[in-house]
Amino acid sequence: LNQIGIVDEAIGVIIDRIKAVKSLEQYCMIILSDHGGTDKDHGGNTVAEMTIPWMAIGPGIKRGYEITGKLDICDTAPTVAHLLKLPYQGIWQGKIITEIFEF
Repeated sequence: LNQIGIVDEAIGVIIDRIKAVKSLEQYCMIILSDHGGTDKDHGGNTVAEMTIPWMAIGPGIKRGYEITGKLDICDTAPTVAHLLKLPYQGIWQGKIITEIFEF
């Protein structure tokens, strides 16, 4: 739980720095963890260890929306590529999380 506070503070610093030089509304951010955990353990195949926080905010992304479909960490790269208007690479295991976008 200590680490959550440290990460929250670091994200706040990043947001403050962006606001100092540009309008935050020009940027998309995806915040996620590489794994979940149980107690102080991780790396297993339990639901708690495989479930991660995955949040996105920015222009064209639904505000206050909770993802209802299946999401995998492998979906991050295709979603970032979509945001950057880069072509989807067929060899990727993940998919674009289209449900987060306003159309």
